[in-house]
Amino acid sequence: LLIRLIIVDDHALARSRLRALLGRVDDIEIIGEAQDGQEAVDLTEKLAPDVVLMDIRMPNVNGLAATKRICSRAAHSRVLIVAMSWDSPIVRQAMDNGASGYVAKHEAPTELIHAIHAVYKGDKYISPFISDMLARDGVLDG
Repeated sequence: LLIRLIIVDDHALARSRLRALLGRVDDIEIIGEAQDGQEAVDLTEKLAPDVVLMDIRMPNVNGLAATKRICSRAAHSRVLIVAMSWDSPIVRQAMDNGASGYVAKHEAPTELIHAIHAVYKGDKYISPFISDMLARDGVLDG
């Protein structure tokens, strides 16, 4: 079973690093890349990926707005946020906008791969690093 995935990031180098990392994972197929939120929405509607890896800070349409559009229009596709920003309000807004998961860009590659598999299966996934930060901020109990 292949997880069909789109990478969304405005930095070409970040996209190529993700492509290199995920290209080595047997059950993941990268079917497209987008460099801003509008391109991500269009590509998702065209290709119907299983998982969309979404950055937050991008030109034109940001990742939060794109996530909301994708989740309202493409029920099949799940959005996993992979971002440098992990402030509590941003994480909360991403999840409120329909994201299935959230991972910080600095985390281990194995964490990202684990998150992709979790959201593909229909689970919500917030990395331990982000969960700890949310708990410190009082957003989560424990």
